[in-house]
Amino acid sequence: ENVLDVGCGTGAWCLEMAAENPQTNVVGVDLLPLYPTDVRPDNCRFVQADVLQGLPFADESFDFVHMRDLGVGVPADAWAKLMGELLRVTKPGGRVEICDSDMVPRGVGQAGRLLAKWTHAALSVHGIDPTSVRGLPRLMQDAGFEEVRMHLRDFKDGIHAGEMGRASAAMQLGVYRALSPFVARALCMDELAFERNLMAYERELETM
Repeated sequence: ENVLDVGCGTGAWCLEMAAENPQTNVVGVDLLPLYPTDVRPDNCRFVQADVLQGLPFADESFDFVHMRDLGVGVPADAWAKLMGELLRVTKPGGRVEICDSDMVPRGVGQAGRLLAKWTHAALSVHGIDPTSVRGLPRLMQDAGFEEVRMHLRDFKDGIHAGEMGRASAAMQLGVYRALSPFVARALCMDELAFERNLMAYERELETM
């Protein structure tokens, strides 16, 4: 079985999938080579490419395609093309799984709301709207996917909000940290102000 991870980042998902499924060939693709280039399982490889310009793979190459947390990197008007590319490289009868967040804070305090406001404003400068992921089921159907299903999870973030709440909080913190320099530049703000608010948000999560 051939598996593709679109926007693989550090390659952690690919490495874990390859280690747990030695009979599977796993490929990760991302614009930046954050993934390991030397130590990796024999059944795992990485490709550097801009997925928004098309996937560098032949038609019907993969049995399973995985994509996660690309909502903050895909312009709103690029989703339709990307869905078409996912369909193109998936074998007939194959599956595509997308997991993403609309980056809308739920059950957070003032610091969390302010971080979200800044982040959405900075992303909008580049035509990116994280809430666009809500329309992915329709875009997938329009691209030609069949049997499209959406599993919506709406929960508050925080260490006291159960396993999903803790996982969501960790993901949000990671995204905010990664985007800190980008947000500061886009909004011409002091990066330290963003960092201070991020620390305040961490304290909020510990009480929720």
